[in-house]
Amino acid sequence: MTINTVTSLSNIIAAMNELDKLFVSVDRLKSDIDSDRDRLTSEEDHNSATLDQLREEIQKIETTLRDSIPSKTAYNEKTLNRILTEVTEAQRCIPSSDEWSLAFLDGLLCRGAQVELTRAVEMNALLPQRLIEPKLIEVSKHAGVDRDAS
Repeated sequence: MTINTVTSLSNIIAAMNELDKLFVSVDRLKSDIDSDRDRLTSEEDHNSATLDQLREEIQKIETTLRDSIPSKTAYNEKTLNRILTEVTEAQRCIPSSDEWSLAFLDGLLCRGAQVELTRAVEMNALLPQRLIEPKLIEVSKHAGVDRDAS
């Protein structure tokens, strides 16, 4: 054998060793890829199951909320019944048409003015005559307050 042949054979053997190392590395990579694929598949299955459980829980919560909150129709019926009851009670307080009188209407419309007039008349009875305006004295006489009696 010549030196060139020996060198060529030794280069071929070195190349085959390198190829062997590459094949081992490729086999390891295949094994790692298969392992990762299995792990990812397992995680995906787990995540899918967890997602299904979450969807079920969300649906239960939605159902619970729907059942616990009254519908708008039920709420409106309840409100309408309450309003109807209040209106009925208010109608009982209002006098019938034959009970309406001028004095009642005057009192109803002028209640605020009557309160102020009463206050003025009471003050008129307490104040000395010289501090009271003559119009107030006249009003108090019409209202039936006797200054001398108080």
